[in-house]
Amino acid sequence: CAVSIREALEKVPGVRSASVDFDSGQATVGASAELDAGAALSAVAAAGYTAELLEGGGHAKRRS
Repeated sequence: CAVSIREALEKVPGVRSASVDFDSGQATVGASAELDAGAALSAVAAAGYTAELLEGGGHAKRRS
């Protein structure tokens, strides 16, 4: 669910905030420059979902 994805993202070093819209399948992440996007994608995978970065950065689309 959206809460588990948000909580997983918030544990990634460099993530300052995360919000997830499960209906649209998108997450928005506020992050510092030290964020490793791969780590954020791995956190989503560990929560049981797949994600990809969208053009423009800052957004990942959930694929289930």
